Amino acid sequence: MLNQIKIIVGLCLALSLSACNLLGGGTQPDGAAAAPSMMSTIIQSRIQAKGPQMFCSQPTYQKCLGQTEAQCVAEQSTFSDACFTTAQGLSGGAGMSSAAFSTHYATCMSVKHGLMHPDRALEIKSCVAGANFDYMAMLRSVLY
Repeated sequence: MLNQIKIIVGLCLALSLSACNLLGGGTQPDGAAAAPSMMSTIIQSRIQAKGPQMFCSQPTYQKCLGQTEAQCVAEQSTFSDACFTTAQGLSGGAGMSSAAFSTHYATCMSVKHGLMHPDRALEIKSCVAGANFDYMAMLRSVLY
């Protein structure tokens, strides 16, 4: 059980860093730290609508999980809303830091997805950690 937890934490870290990279750090100009950002609000609304596509649209992620995009999206759709709510709560609410939100969302999604495949968690973690994701394609998958 401890090994499975370590594996899932590693998978979360790899995916969280990917999400953080995707949104470029999410910094806001001085004086705007407490004000919701228009870009953050837009990104969050698109992730709410199409969050599972963010990773599932990536051929590398599909290969790591041994799934088609449709299979991946179907699995992630079962917990996407819960992860969205969790990420908003942990990042300060709607429209706040894109980087914090995306990190929490990706972590939640990867943990829940990893828990669906505990027998292959080590293999999936290693594959994702060494994967090269197309961050612009990930962003396009949720924006369009």
